[in-house]
Amino acid sequence: MAQIQMHNDELPAAIHTLDMLIQPPNPQRSVEATVMLASLCMHPRPEVLSSDAAQEKVCARELFDQAIINKMLEHNNTHPNGNTNISTCAAAVTADDLEMHLDIAHLWQEEQPEQTVHAFHKALQISEASGQIDPWLLNNLVPLQHMDSHLDMAQSMYKAVLTKATSIGGSSGEAISTLILYNLARLFKDKEDLVMAKEAYDKLLTHHPEYVDARIQQARMLANLNQVNDAHEILKHALMAHTSNLNLCAYYTSFLIQNNQLKVTKDFVHTTLKDHEHSDVYSLCAAALIMYKQSCESRDSNPKALEECKHSFQHAGLVIATAEDALGALSSVTVASIMEETQLQIKNACDALDVFAKIWESLNDGCVYINIGHCYYTRDEFDCAIESYETASTRYYYCHNTSVLLYLCRLWYAKASKEQSFPAMNVALKYAQMALHLQPSDKVTMYNITMIQQKATELLLELPPSKHSLRDLEVAIRQATHA
Repeated sequence: MAQIQMHNDELPAAIHTLDMLIQPPNPQRSVEATVMLASLCMHPRPEVLSSDAAQEKVCARELFDQAIINKMLEHNNTHPNGNTNISTCAAAVTADDLEMHLDIAHLWQEEQPEQTVHAFHKALQISEASGQIDPWLLNNLVPLQHMDSHLDMAQSMYKAVLTKATSIGGSSGEAISTLILYNLARLFKDKEDLVMAKEAYDKLLTHHPEYVDARIQQARMLANLNQVNDAHEILKHALMAHTSNLNLCAYYTSFLIQNNQLKVTKDFVHTTLKDHEHSDVYSLCAAALIMYKQSCESRDSNPKALEECKHSFQHAGLVIATAEDALGALSSVTVASIMEETQLQIKNACDALDVFAKIWESLNDGCVYINIGHCYYTRDEFDCAIESYETASTRYYYCHNTSVLLYLCRLWYAKASKEQSFPAMNVALKYAQMALHLQPSDKVTMYNITMIQQKATELLLELPPSKHSLRDLEVAIRQATHA
C-alpha cells in the first residue's frame, strides 16, 4: 500500500502507513519498511516546516540504525548456531544495500563527517563486491579524504578514479574526468606542488575553457606566486566570455581590492550592480569597502570635504546594512573596521549609534555590539557599554576573543578610576588575566596587569578606612607583591 501511495505522490499517506506498520502498539520488524520510511523522512517535503526538518533527519538516522540492527537479528535467526563475528555478520547482511549507505552518508555529512566517510566506505565495499565500482561513488569519497588532509591517499584515489572514468568514455566519463582533474589540481596546490597544479589546470582548461571555477583557482594560484599580471590577464579573458557570472565578478573585485586598484574596482562594482544584479551582496559590500577606504585616505580638511567624508562613512555603514549576508562577503574583521572607523571619523557618538542601530537590524553579529560598546564608552555611559561588550563576548565569542576581553578590561579600569571603586578595578584585572590566558606571551597584557595591580593598591590606600575592608587591603597588598 505504501508503495502505491508513493507512486501516486501521496508521501504523507505513505509515511503514515509505514509508521503504523513499524511503531507500537503492534510493531512489525520489517527491514524493508524501516528503510523505506527512513528514506522518506530524510528528503525535504513542501508540507514540512524548516523547524521540523532537523527532527526529521534525526528520525531518519535512528530508522537506518534500527534497520541495520534488524538485519543482523534476522541473519542470526537464520543461523542460530553460528559463531559469526558481529562485524562480519553486519557486512554480510547489508551487502546489497548500496543506496541505504549512500543515504546514511548524506544524512551525516554536516554534523559528523567521520560517519559520512564510514558510510561511503561501506558503499564502496559493496560496489567493489559487485565487480562494478561506481566512479561517482569514489568521487564522493575522495574529497572527504582530501579535506581531512590525507593528501597522499586522496591523490592515489583521484588518479584511480581518473583512470576508471577514462575507461567509461562518453559524456558520463568526460564529466567525471573533468571534475576529478579539477580536484586533483587543487590537491596539488594544497601539497604546494605548483608545477603539477599548473599542468592540471592547463590540461583541464585546454579541453574546457568554459570552466569558470578552474579559471578562478588558476588565477588565485598565480596571484599567490606574485604573478599578478598573468593572473589579471586570465581574469580579464574569463570576464569577456562570462560577463554575468557573479562568482567571477566577486573574485575579480577581491583581486582588484587586494592590489589596491580602488578606482578600477569602484567602476567595476558599479557596473556589476547596474547591469547584472542590483542586490548582489558581494558587490554591495565591496562598494561599502571602497567608500570606507577612500574616506580614510581623504586628506582634505575644508568643512565641505569633511562633511562629504562623514556622509561616505555613514553610507558605507548603511550599504552593509542592506546586504543580506555581509559577513559572507567580507570578514568580520573588515566589517568591524569599517564600523569602528565610521564611529571615529564621525566623531559624534549619537550619529554613530544611529548608524549601528540600523546595521544591527540586519546584521546580528558580535562586531556590531562591540562598536555600540565603543560608542557608549566614548559617551562615558559605562553600564551600557559593559552590557554591549559582554553580549558580544559571551553570545558570539564565548569569552575567547582577546580584543573584546581587553575592551572590557579598559572599560572597567575607566569605571574604577572614575568611581574610585576597588571591586571594579578587580573586575578589570580579571578580564586582563582572561586575555593573558588566551595569549600567554603578550607582553602588553602582562604590563597592563602589573599596572592594574599597582593602581588598585594606590586606589585602596587613598580611600578612607570606612570604605574598604581588611580583606580588601590584604588582597591589594598580595596583588602589589606579585606585580
